[in-house]
Amino acid sequence: MAIHKKYLQLSIGMALLIESFVFAGAARAQESSARILKFTKISEFGIGVGGLNYQGDIASEYNFENNRLAATIFYRKVISQPLTLKASLTAGFFHANDSAYTDRPFQLYRGAEIDGKLIELGVGIEYYFLDYYDFNRFYRWSPYFFAGPNLFYYATDKKSNLENNTEETGTRDGLSYSLTMGAGMKFSINRSWNFGVEFGPRLVLSQDFLDDLTEKTNTGAQLSNPHDRDWYIYNGIFVSYTFYKTYCPSIYKNNTDFIFD
Repeated sequence: MAIHKKYLQLSIGMALLIESFVFAGAARAQESSARILKFTKISEFGIGVGGLNYQGDIASEYNFENNRLAATIFYRKVISQPLTLKASLTAGFFHANDSAYTDRPFQLYRGAEIDGKLIELGVGIEYYFLDYYDFNRFYRWSPYFFAGPNLFYYATDKKSNLENNTEETGTRDGLSYSLTMGAGMKFSINRSWNFGVEFGPRLVLSQDFLDDLTEKTNTGAQLSNPHDRDWYIYNGIFVSYTFYKTYCPSIYKNNTDFIFD
């Protein structure tokens, strides 16, 4: 549980640290974006690519080598200067192997290995610490914090030396749900195009474990900790396109530059 608490503490700590640095300039920036949002509805569509990383009984801490290919598509809707709603569809693969931890005798004895795939539908809210839509800034960028629930489907192929006293391969799939809490950084290329990076740990909230390790074998050998929940982490880069729907007299509908002057 110490590692799991570390993710929550890290996310909250990053948010508080960033907030302390940028709070002083927030009031001036809000005035600029408030004028834009008064006349304009802003939304984004984007795609991203990165890695999916499992953390649980087999990998008790983040291991970069466990990253497997993942991709995401998403839609954002700006609702106020700091707040954005987001819906996303993410898919990827995950992997972990006890043999990677040569300094842990029990894991070498257990000999568990998993390979899986996952498809996630998520919704959430993002909080931007800087005024991203202040077009008076020459470079527009902002760190942000995000959180929200997810529904996901997973399928895991498992192998363990201790299952039924023999090496047994099994497959398990199902639906489950998780909670995301993470942080990212977003940059503008121009008024329409953006790119960024994000790190989003997901805590599996149900009793369905990604690694499919039972608590004990038929002979009573301990395989996993039933009180330790699994995590999966998406970390990647993204690019997005911004749509501006401007409410103004018809003569200005094809020219929104007057809003950003």
